[in-house]
Amino acid sequence: MLGVSGNIRTSDAGGPYNVSLLQVQVNEVKAAIAARGPATDKDVVNFALNQECFEGRFDTYGAFGRDFLGDLAGGGPTPLGVKKANLSTTGQALAEEVALIEQGHVTFLRHAGASLPCPLTDITGGFNKFLAQAYGLTPTATAIQEKFGSAFDPFQNDETFFLSVLTLEELGATGAQRPVVTLSRMVYAFMGTQIRAFLIARATNIVPPFGETVQQVFARISAVRDSPGRSTAGRSGTVHTDPRAIAVPASFVNFVPTDIQGITFAAPPSSLRTTFPSPFCSQPSFPH
Repeated sequence: MLGVSGNIRTSDAGGPYNVSLLQVQVNEVKAAIAARGPATDKDVVNFALNQECFEGRFDTYGAFGRDFLGDLAGGGPTPLGVKKANLSTTGQALAEEVALIEQGHVTFLRHAGASLPCPLTDITGGFNKFLAQAYGLTPTATAIQEKFGSAFDPFQNDETFFLSVLTLEELGATGAQRPVVTLSRMVYAFMGTQIRAFLIARATNIVPPFGETVQQVFARISAVRDSPGRSTAGRSGTVHTDPRAIAVPASFVNFVPTDIQGITFAAPPSSLRTTFPSPFCSQPSFPH
């Protein structure tokens, strides 16, 4: 992992995602962080840049079939497995707005001093590894195809695309506590809720290749994504049946993932590191 004021690299620097080496990697990163001292403001914005680049480039390719315009990517490599999404008229309009908002977040961070290039990400391969975990499979790029007959394509239709968009959006909104990320969490209240409403209206549609509904697939995604450092499993699903823990109406439809006080769920940066880099990002820029 490449930082700003020094390098933090695990012993398998080509991609620290070997589960058998996880504890070794954790110890190496802890030792490196301890040696470096406190994060600077520039470290913080560069940390946030990873997530915003990831979301923004995925959304931009899905909506427009191209990468960021200008120098927003900072010379970073083209994401792997990206293409224009096959969307309905309504889905296309929503995708374009989401993409432009995410581009705005990257612009904001660039103006705030973020200077690193966007990291290399593997979109289609990454989602297949992530969803393999959701289905209890070995998290490899081919596990879904072997189990269901074809790979998961995040760009296939409205359901696959916006399930993917929402997965990344809520990870960004709930995964950081720093003030620089407040913008993303504020915008999420509008954007994330709109995407949830879009999916809830399609809750019974079948998601390829799983043969399960939008509601069922997102419940699986939420269970995996919410597990590191979080106490209420599945709280971010589109349906939640325990109003003691989350603000939902009697129908249990969960448009906004907030706790009983109406506050967006959040998690420590350590859980963001656990969830975000693997399996999508081969070498993210994480200063701390």
